[in-house]
Amino acid sequence: MTTLFDTRSKQTTTLQNAIKSSQPLSGWLWAIKDLPKITLEEIEKLVWESYQEVAFQILSKFDFWLSSEDLKEIINNAYWNQWHNKDITPVKQMWDTNLFSLHLWYWPTFAFKNVALEFLPRLLSKLSPGEIINVVWASSWDTINAAHSWVKWTNIRSIFMLTNYGPSYVQKLQAVNGISNNPNAFTLLADTPFDPLQDIVKKLNSKEFADFKSKHKITSFNSINIARILAQIVYYFRAYSELLKSWNIQIWEKVVFSVPSGNFWDALAGYYAKKMWLPIEKIVVATNENDMLKVFFDSWVYAPPKKDGKDFVKITNAPSMDIAKSSNFERVLFDIYNFDDEKIKSLYDELARTWEFRVENEILNKIREIFISASCTNEERVEVIKYFWETFNHGIDPHGATAVIPFTRWDFDFGSKKIVFLETSHIAQFKKELQEKWVNISGMNEFDKEIEKMEQNKWVEWKNYIMITWEFDEAFETIKKAIEMMK
Repeated sequence: MTTLFDTRSKQTTTLQNAIKSSQPLSGWLWAIKDLPKITLEEIEKLVWESYQEVAFQILSKFDFWLSSEDLKEIINNAYWNQWHNKDITPVKQMWDTNLFSLHLWYWPTFAFKNVALEFLPRLLSKLSPGEIINVVWASSWDTINAAHSWVKWTNIRSIFMLTNYGPSYVQKLQAVNGISNNPNAFTLLADTPFDPLQDIVKKLNSKEFADFKSKHKITSFNSINIARILAQIVYYFRAYSELLKSWNIQIWEKVVFSVPSGNFWDALAGYYAKKMWLPIEKIVVATNENDMLKVFFDSWVYAPPKKDGKDFVKITNAPSMDIAKSSNFERVLFDIYNFDDEKIKSLYDELARTWEFRVENEILNKIREIFISASCTNEERVEVIKYFWETFNHGIDPHGATAVIPFTRWDFDFGSKKIVFLETSHIAQFKKELQEKWVNISGMNEFDKEIEKMEQNKWVEWKNYIMITWEFDEAFETIKKAIEMMK
């Protein structure tokens, strides 16, 4: 049985309950202590398998309390004809270099969040037959689009809090216009950064609101939910098997993954893959100007930036990474501290009191054995997007650019090791913004027809969206109204 542990208490639960509840009553996070192991022989057998079969081989190692037939059905439906590429997450070499792109944006909403969010709603629906599930959550613009895209004909209601500034034109179209005909999706827009909205979700999942949560069967689809992380582990194994298939590596060779990082969920999935024995040399945590993670890896100080006593983020051209606090980093610390929930609680209590905490040198060195970090600027991302097009005839978006900049600047020297950067959004999501910077790449037009359809949709306040504040009491009343409206 797969057992999960509360990162800040002695509470444990099953994987099924962790997915359905999203968070423990402490309001914090569920984490897996004993990850299954995938041997090199098993990895080698994945080389000629489909993405669906790779996903089944990895995910069947976890106990979802489902039959093999049910799990296969969920996976096959999640990764089928709605994708523009039958390989789902193909790998492309940048000519004859050691740099490889892991394509994670092959539809339905041009972003990597679809990989997990085509799987998770189907899984939750199967785990909750005959129940109406209310998914109340907050996350980035490409997450909401991926989540809303599947719940239309299900027993799941998606109520999503979203920051109202920073998205690209297309991301906002997808989040609001894109759900105008979806009775199971509702968007709550707030003129605030992401982090205060995430805090609302965590408080709503705390013991104080246990009765409300139970009555309305509330869970979350953002990376608080452990199933999101498990689904994303798959494409790390898939990428490795693709490199084996193309004879770019031998079965024992370690590779480097460079991951655009804000809330740390994708880097966490890579960390879990490494703990499952995938040969990973390092995980590069690539950030934009919101570089709290880089500061931590360079020192030992975890200090989310503040302004006027509130979490503060800089608005960048890589908006899905405009995050002050990296929630999932708590799961890594829990693991590195050998599952010492009391220590984790003391660290985060200190953070609440002083706005920072520090880890011991021994702990930092253990983290550095796995993670390194680099940051970059808006201008650098635009320039590297141009460079990649001119040099490799390959279009990357600002998030993908964040992941490759450390290697165009020669920040790190990995010798002959292969480097896989995660390309998390299609460049079409940022067409308007990049054209304003005189960037014109043919791939930008790939989804113009879908975008034009969304532009024609009419969206109405109190039908498709509501404006909310970051103040919990006011937001809570609006959430209750939204739940009642969607019954």
